[in-house]
Amino acid sequence: KAAQLGLKTVCVERRGKLGGTCLNVGCIPSKSLLHNSHLYHQAQHDFAGRGIKVSGLEIDLGTMMQQKEKSVDQLTKGIEMLFKANKVDYVKGHGKLSGPTSVNVSLLDGGEQAIEA
Repeated sequence: KAAQLGLKTVCVERRGKLGGTCLNVGCIPSKSLLHNSHLYHQAQHDFAGRGIKVSGLEIDLGTMMQQKEKSVDQLTKGIEMLFKANKVDYVKGHGKLSGPTSVNVSLLDGGEQAIEA
């Protein structure tokens, strides 16, 4: 919102992926895997009662994990697009307050960056 109001805005993210815990390792990935597990359960237990016969049903965990990662990647890229559209600077690294209006960032790619408000 700050960038939309014309303020210089910087986001420092040490994970190297936008979205925080919920998007990257928590809520969203869990929901993706739970949804696929639910579909598997339906195929095992509910489809026959609906006239759908399934045989040889099995889980391909590798493909499930790839699909989960694809979903997370699409959402994080969406956040990056919003940052670009709103002119929010994105710094990948671990930030520490170094003064009332400054942050020092240990960059993920190595080195340091000083950010001054």
